[in-house]
Amino acid sequence: MKLLFTLLFSVLVVAADAAKTSAIIESSHTHLQVSSRNHLTVHEVVRIKILDEDGYWHAIYRDYYNAFRKVKKVQYTVFDAHGKRVKRFTKSDALDVMINSSYEIADVRMLVIDPAYKNFPFTVEMDVEVSYSEFLNFPLWMPRYAHALEVKKATLVLEHFKGFEYKSRELNGVSAPQFSQNEESTTATWTMADLPAVERYENYKAFLTQAGKVHITPVSFTFGGIEGDFKSWGNFGEWFRILNEGRNTLSASTKVHLDGLKETHGENTSALVKAVYQHMQSRTRYISIQLGIGGFQAIPADEVDEKGYGDCKALTNYMKAMLEYLGIPSNYILVYAGGDAPDIQYDFPSNQFNHLFLGVPLVSDTLWFECTSQTLPPAHIGTFTDDRHVLWIDKNNSQVIRTPSFQANESVLKQKCTVTLSPQGDAVLNLDVNQTGMFFDDAMMFQLAKKDYIEKSSAKKFAYPDFTIREYDFKIPDPQQASLNVHYTIDVNAIGKPLGTKMMIPANLLTPMEKNLEVDVFNKYCEVRRPFTLDDHVVLVLPENYRLDVAPETVYESSPYGSYEIRIEQGEDDTVHIYRKVVIQKGTYTKEKFDAFYSAIKKIRQLEQSKIILQSKT
Repeated sequence: MKLLFTLLFSVLVVAADAAKTSAIIESSHTHLQVSSRNHLTVHEVVRIKILDEDGYWHAIYRDYYNAFRKVKKVQYTVFDAHGKRVKRFTKSDALDVMINSSYEIADVRMLVIDPAYKNFPFTVEMDVEVSYSEFLNFPLWMPRYAHALEVKKATLVLEHFKGFEYKSRELNGVSAPQFSQNEESTTATWTMADLPAVERYENYKAFLTQAGKVHITPVSFTFGGIEGDFKSWGNFGEWFRILNEGRNTLSASTKVHLDGLKETHGENTSALVKAVYQHMQSRTRYISIQLGIGGFQAIPADEVDEKGYGDCKALTNYMKAMLEYLGIPSNYILVYAGGDAPDIQYDFPSNQFNHLFLGVPLVSDTLWFECTSQTLPPAHIGTFTDDRHVLWIDKNNSQVIRTPSFQANESVLKQKCTVTLSPQGDAVLNLDVNQTGMFFDDAMMFQLAKKDYIEKSSAKKFAYPDFTIREYDFKIPDPQQASLNVHYTIDVNAIGKPLGTKMMIPANLLTPMEKNLEVDVFNKYCEVRRPFTLDDHVVLVLPENYRLDVAPETVYESSPYGSYEIRIEQGEDDTVHIYRKVVIQKGTYTKEKFDAFYSAIKKIRQLEQSKIILQSKT
């Protein structure tokens, strides 16, 4: 149950004051029982005191079931502030819904109980039993799964028949288990106690990385009728490869089309592979398929051929099958995907993945293909799968590798802006932005999202106190390249401050550098996961009868964290040109390292707050 809480935390948790406690887990007991090699029962009893509205989401029971995972029992009780029972629910009272509306073909569903009780403080007790008919891994145990949550005591017990083999990894202060045994079974027990609520982290990855938790995985398993094990990454990769082999049949019409592509591109293998990818994009769409073993096994290529849709496994397998027909080798890649996802425990072979994509090794390079996207350029690896450990599936040679990372000169936000200033200090900005590397990911938003979402997301990029995005437009100049052009027309009120015959203007008129960083001052944490460059040229058109009076001196600052440069020049026809270039390098800064990093960031902030002074000519 807490595994599901963990997965939902990033979208359900609401803002809270620093170090505030919104809920207290008074006791949590999780009992994992392995009665046979393929059967697991999870019995969990959790008692949570809900202190306020911010903590109310902890009181909402949510759990999922599918072909392999059944919710056998739910007993849910609500107690008032005096300990008196005021409500009681069972499994039959739960709302039964689809876990995600995007799962168009699914047997995964969710049970939900909302107690609809808000006489704070109150206490809920959830007693839940879940049964697995087959399993590849145990639920992640992470008692403090949210920032404003206090944990008094939590216990994890793993009981298994003698001879059952498993591996465990305790992280961030969790002690090794205590063992006991009898004639039939062995028991391991982990405990955590007196965990205080913590301040909110800037991102979920930072919170998850530092949380106390236990990973447990069976050494061997049978899933989908095929035996496998986690003795090595190679063994798990071989199980996945065998599970998905023989699903590469293509229709006659697709083969004819592929023959035509090969004739067109000849010996240019790179161009041919990219053409196959674009063909796949043109005739398929992504849907989530969650049916039994379908969580791991792709539907056959000929079904994708016929129906024109599939999930990540199906579409990746379809692309792989077309390349195989052309005699071009390719490899499945298992990944824990997500722009804010933590890296896997790469030295702990286990099922830690949620996504599949494709690698095509060529003589000079390896091409990476996200097969679920109908909009990405060929061979573009985005922030969904970049710079992390993944499992490269290869016959008898599967291994963990690391995906490419963006360099600072690849992730560039290049901005050219004309700022037309009025005598009152208001301005109209005509802003043209070219976005590459990690910034190209905005292209998917512009191509697929609704207008109101685009407008809200765009507004977050700017830091003006009072502004309106009057219009915006976007263009991808070359569908083969990860380069996005965006144009904004923005009305900004009071960007300049008139003072008698003078007017003060900020030296930096565009997005502050810190808008592209997540600096957690409370927890002294900042991870620059992807280095980047901001390259600005602003043409400031002065109001009639105004001239440049004072401009900050040219500044160039360099440190191990990157560099900062700003240069201001008098132009022709009552214009001022402002050039700014910021380069931020990759790095993770905690505790002592954070102080030095944050000092460098504050220095840049001070430079960006310097002023240009205009003088009236009359």
